[in-house]
Amino acid sequence: MNDKREILLNRNEFFGVSVTGTGAHSGGVQITPPARKSNSRKYVCPCCGNSVRATKEVHIACMDCQQTMIEY
Repeated sequence: MNDKREILLNRNEFFGVSVTGTGAHSGGVQITPPARKSNSRKYVCPCCGNSVRATKEVHIACMDCQQTMIEY
């Protein structure tokens, strides 16, 4: 038996490179993609808590409470 370690190398163009060992050598390195910034905004009614998502800044009101929703 030799002292070489078996390494599994997977390459994914989108997520980067993942290197892990097998058996007793499973403490590998994993590169994860950076978090994406959301373009969505959430607006909430201060009275009842109803919420709406929008992709741009909007001026919106809750028709149940007649209150202007605030960006959360």
